[in-house]
Amino acid sequence: MADLAAHLIDEVLPEVPVRQWVCSLPWRLRYALAYDKRLCTDVLNAFVGSIRRSLRHRAKRELGLRSVENAQFGGVTFIQRVDSSLRLNVHFHSLVLDGVYVREKTGELRFHALPGPTPEQVAEVARWTQERIVRVFERHGRPLEGLDEAPDGRCQQK
Repeated sequence: MADLAAHLIDEVLPEVPVRQWVCSLPWRLRYALAYDKRLCTDVLNAFVGSIRRSLRHRAKRELGLRSVENAQFGGVTFIQRVDSSLRLNVHFHSLVLDGVYVREKTGELRFHALPGPTPEQVAEVARWTQERIVRVFERHGRPLEGLDEAPDGRCQQK
């Protein structure tokens, strides 16, 4: 792990602020993700898509962009399959640049750091992620009745 962390810092991630986002799901969903790689990929895309949406909307507001399409984000995600007790526990750790790249009039991409998300914005990412995950499970033929009444999973940033 130390070698991978060094590689990310030295070769992959630019020297800009980075925020870790973690998505943990209700236990009954973790098992489904463990045995269905397409479902796991689609759930991860739902989570990362919610983070992207948040960053782009915040960038549009903060930087006065005409469109969210002008804001590009970046990050890397690690899918953890077990917890510290070695129980099956699929969850995601995403290292996301804490800002966006915007193409300047010269054609050059320039990074713009954004203020950290407010608690309300983190809650919004969690809500968007939950809504997207419900749709993902329905598309995979696994509807989740009652998920919105008793959400026991968490999406948080650190």
